[in-house]
Amino acid sequence: MERLEVDGADVPNGSLQQVEILIARGRLARRCFELSGDLSHLQTAIDLFSQVLPFSGAKEADVAHNLATTYLLRINKTSMNVAEFDQGITLLRRAIALTPAGEPSRLPRLAILGTSLTDRFKRSGDAKDLDEAITFLREAVATTPLDDRDRPSRVANLGLALKSRFERLGNIEDIHESITFTSEAISCSPEHDSFKATRLSNLGVALGWRFLRLGTVEDIDDAVTAHRNAVSLTLKAHPSRAARLSNLGSALARRFERLSNVQDIDEAIGAHGEALKLVPEGHPHRPTVLNNYATSLSHRSEHFGNLATHAGDVEDSIDLLRDAIEITPDSDPDKPMRLTNLGGALLLRFDRQGSDEDLDEAIAVRKTAVNLTPTDHPDRPARLNNLSDALRARFNVFGDPWDIGGALEAIHEAMYLCPADHREQTVYGISMGHAYLCRLQCNESEGVADSEAAISAYRSAALLPTGNPFLRLDACRHWGRRAFLQSQSCADVFEAYQVLIELIPLVAWLGGTISERHKALKEISSDVRNAAAMAIMEGKLEKALEWLEEGRSVVWGQQLNLRTPFDELQNQHPQLAERVRRIGSQLDARSTRTPPKSSDGSLSSDGLVSLEQAAQDHRRLAEEWKEVVEDVRQIPEFEDFLRPRRLAALRKAAHSGPVVVLNVWGPNCDAIILQESGRILHVPLNDVSEKLVQNLHKKLSGFLRGAGLLVRGSKAQYGRGRSGKMDGVLSVLWKLIIQPILQAIDLPVILSESEPHPRLTWCATGALAFLPLHAAGDYQCTDPGHKIFDFVTSSYTSSLSALLPGSTPSDDHFHGLLAISQPATPYQSPLPSTTTELAVIQTHLQDRPIKCLADADATIEAVQDGMNTSSWLHLACHAIQNRNDPMKSAFCLHDGYLELGEIVRRSHPYAEFAFLSACQTSSGNEELSDEAVHLAAGMQLAGYRSVIATMWSIKDSDAPVIADEVYHELVVSHGRPDYSLAADALRRAVGKMREEARPANGALEDSWFLRWVPFIHFGI
Repeated sequence: MERLEVDGADVPNGSLQQVEILIARGRLARRCFELSGDLSHLQTAIDLFSQVLPFSGAKEADVAHNLATTYLLRINKTSMNVAEFDQGITLLRRAIALTPAGEPSRLPRLAILGTSLTDRFKRSGDAKDLDEAITFLREAVATTPLDDRDRPSRVANLGLALKSRFERLGNIEDIHESITFTSEAISCSPEHDSFKATRLSNLGVALGWRFLRLGTVEDIDDAVTAHRNAVSLTLKAHPSRAARLSNLGSALARRFERLSNVQDIDEAIGAHGEALKLVPEGHPHRPTVLNNYATSLSHRSEHFGNLATHAGDVEDSIDLLRDAIEITPDSDPDKPMRLTNLGGALLLRFDRQGSDEDLDEAIAVRKTAVNLTPTDHPDRPARLNNLSDALRARFNVFGDPWDIGGALEAIHEAMYLCPADHREQTVYGISMGHAYLCRLQCNESEGVADSEAAISAYRSAALLPTGNPFLRLDACRHWGRRAFLQSQSCADVFEAYQVLIELIPLVAWLGGTISERHKALKEISSDVRNAAAMAIMEGKLEKALEWLEEGRSVVWGQQLNLRTPFDELQNQHPQLAERVRRIGSQLDARSTRTPPKSSDGSLSSDGLVSLEQAAQDHRRLAEEWKEVVEDVRQIPEFEDFLRPRRLAALRKAAHSGPVVVLNVWGPNCDAIILQESGRILHVPLNDVSEKLVQNLHKKLSGFLRGAGLLVRGSKAQYGRGRSGKMDGVLSVLWKLIIQPILQAIDLPVILSESEPHPRLTWCATGALAFLPLHAAGDYQCTDPGHKIFDFVTSSYTSSLSALLPGSTPSDDHFHGLLAISQPATPYQSPLPSTTTELAVIQTHLQDRPIKCLADADATIEAVQDGMNTSSWLHLACHAIQNRNDPMKSAFCLHDGYLELGEIVRRSHPYAEFAFLSACQTSSGNEELSDEAVHLAAGMQLAGYRSVIATMWSIKDSDAPVIADEVYHELVVSHGRPDYSLAADALRRAVGKMREEARPANGALEDSWFLRWVPFIHFGI
């Protein structure tokens, strides 16, 4: 440096030589800084470049660039100096303007200016900076060769600028491009590139934004994956680890909102908690981490309500948000988001505790959030909606018209500002509908107009394809209910319920496991029954049957679709048929997937990642399935491929006798009878209501629970005296339900038990599905004609489709019976009569193939292998019903539980008939009454079209008696064993036991009913 000063002492001012010397001295000063870190060298460089700039001539572009980058370097190493930053940008513009296209030095200058303008936008919020940044960065990317080592960083910076502009203006094309460019940057980054984690994190954020805009599940899955990878590449001591953990937590929380997988929200909160530990007081990322952590806690609190295990979530959320807001200046563009989140947490606490102070503060902070949000900001609609919700909540408490007026004004502005196809329009439509109905309460003169406006808002929300399916379903509920109350045209009411029915497969999406889909359906059965009740009231019996069929046993129907043979498609379009078969088979297998466990039963070390990948693969398969089904439907003559069956097809369900569909909802109960002729008969059951049925079920369940009827062979339930509880339940069923139906069908009394009885199949909804309709009668009267079995053989079905003539096994040959006996299952009570049970079955099979597995031979693997090669199955063992996760309901074998999930996972090509001689094999989950989530229905899904099961535990010594009589009827001396006779064979067997066990004194003791009532038949 000193030598340059000496050499330049005699150089004329303004000469080319002086320019070159000053430039060289400036560069040398920068180099000295790089070697020593002494900031004084940067000041020297700035002074020298500033001195030479006015007379730099042909070197002006170089000098302007060097001076600009030196300013930016000093800011990067110290703190923001706004004046110097702006001066640096001005100098960069000057340098580029003086650098012709094609000049090698233009490329880096474009890249630096574009990045600097993006950085300035973060401070200024001026969208013009982003527009210019993107223009310069596009030129830089377009002129950078594909193999240039700087291309990844330039492409990544362009992606980042586009993401920032989307966040500011909401143009969907920007986020599409951002994802494309960021993905390219990642794909062409060297394996050990130190910036790869940053780019993965930016990609995750961009994908998260697109998910919020369009609602595509694949985007949020990919976002979670990108954030996971970013975190895994970030050392524990890296300063960006906290931000990346927080981003991962936010992505998981967003996915939880869409898919309701509790593991996602728990993992999100764990990631946020870890991030918070890495950002001490004063850390620049602390406000963001606090906000994200609090938001996830609010989500979990909203999901679980007042559940004790998460009772403190809402309080913690409020505390964290207050801390975040306190350290966030008003000029920070994230301040409005944190304020509106605080408002949400306060509203949650208001809902739990009812504090007026919380409600007032929620409105105040949300008003501030709106006021701080520019009119053209893409988040303004959401903040207006949040304010509207808070004002509406206060109106519901105090009834102040000003509040509901403000709520309507805010939500109208939100919907006006939001793009018409934005997924949040579903949220806003529901909010608007609610607000109009609130105003209707205080302005009766505008009642019709407000009601119609509410219906219109709900309708728009329900019909939005990009909306969250759960919210769209909720909009349908409000739309249909309001349209009915408003007495609008039937067409409007029917449209609402038709859309609701069509949304059910989206809520119970094939991308979830069977258990996950069952959880999603818990709130829906009432909606379906409501829709059917509305159709019945309007005399549209066909539509009621179709809706009940579409909206019940949804999951079993989906699985059966995956297993349906496509013979006609195979004949005409074999390649497409093979694609359908392959995807369906893979999807079917994934539907019962379980997380990998370590030896102690906990999630293995690699389990979380592998479970995440399995879940994502499952969801991609579901999307492929949807695409391939649509491809098939584009072919003439295949337009209705795998669509819900219409009544023309469903009529065939009555091929063996009438099918009675019982629909109970609210004050209404109706029987729709599908007769063999195809005629439909309606029998209104005016004295039956949902409350009555629930009380009957509650009475029966309490009695059975008190009697200890949980396990086959339990002694607690037998030997009790008369209490009249069973007689009372059966009598009500007879008088109010069964007798009116039999009278409508006009069936004669059959005096002899041995005579064939016509078949009547019951398809019941709601709590009716748990009541013993097959045993209804007035047992006080001993004359014939006062019990259901005096008229018909009863059978049950979970759906009409389950009764349709289907594909036959791969050949007509009888492949034998697999018989399982467990007289002494480890850790279970003894069942000595199961040995007798198998012995009597063997006497009937004689020379027919039979494979018996008893005691230690009846392992899970041996039974599964035997089921795969046998036509019939007899299980004499203990069984358990898991009400929390029905797919874990199981048969107890020698070496463990054979779970329902494992049974339905496998193919059983010869399956026909299953006799489940175990306890409560047809007792389901009250919350899923219309999904038939019990072992008997699961066996039907596994391929067994005819199933004998039990409603509660049976007496161990009774099982061989029933089995003896049933197999005597099914296995004739010559010819193939006929499973279609099972229902009538069971009626006769139970009838014989009923008479033999009748108390000698004729008393109607409950112990008598308990022995024969539990045996029931499902299917064909």
